[in-house]
Amino acid sequence: VEEPFLHPQGETFCFALDEQHWVIGGASSNGAVALDWASQTIFAEERQQAIQNGTNLYDPIMAKIATVPAGANGLLFHPYLLGERAPLWNAEASASFIGLRKNHHAGHLARAVVEGICFNLKTILEDLKQLGGPVQEIRATGGFADSPVFRQIMADVLGETLSFTDSTEASALGAVLLGWQGLGQLPNLQAAAQQVLIHETVTPRADQLLSYQKLYPVFQETQQVLAQSYQKLAEFRK
Repeated sequence: VEEPFLHPQGETFCFALDEQHWVIGGASSNGAVALDWASQTIFAEERQQAIQNGTNLYDPIMAKIATVPAGANGLLFHPYLLGERAPLWNAEASASFIGLRKNHHAGHLARAVVEGICFNLKTILEDLKQLGGPVQEIRATGGFADSPVFRQIMADVLGETLSFTDSTEASALGAVLLGWQGLGQLPNLQAAAQQVLIHETVTPRADQLLSYQKLYPVFQETQQVLAQSYQKLAEFRK
């Protein structure tokens, strides 16, 4: 953005990129952490097999997730395994499954974990929209971007088209480009941005989007109810 924006409740960060540009955002503590937890606990056997075979650790979990419908048959997951920064800013926040029934299996649990990560990101995105206005483009990156299943679920939950770069290490790439600009190898940020190539876009699917539009308010509602118990549970754990 071209001017700094501060969230009235301090739920987002804002820092200078250069003299004319600022970055606003919200950092979550529970993206890959939650997925890794699911892989180690729910799919421990499949994970060990993947390690032995030298294959991607998350391929088994993503294959199972792909067999489960959007919304995991009414199972929600709040992904706060490490407390949470944005959007809660609550170190005592805890993870939880809501709506667990006898008919739910490992695939439902895994899909709920991924959807919970994305619902949390949606909350952050809504905060950013209030500060910066309508979304022009969302570029997504990180280890999850290696998974077509995760990419599609994120687009469906956010209800936004996602652009994926040719590098999953965007922070490192951005640091390099800023360094080049600082050394005079690039004239400005616009020239730096032109070095980043988009290799894929993923659009939300209408039927999946409808399911998530119904579930997202429930995710928010249950999170607010559970928030009243986070401190009590934290005191019990001490």
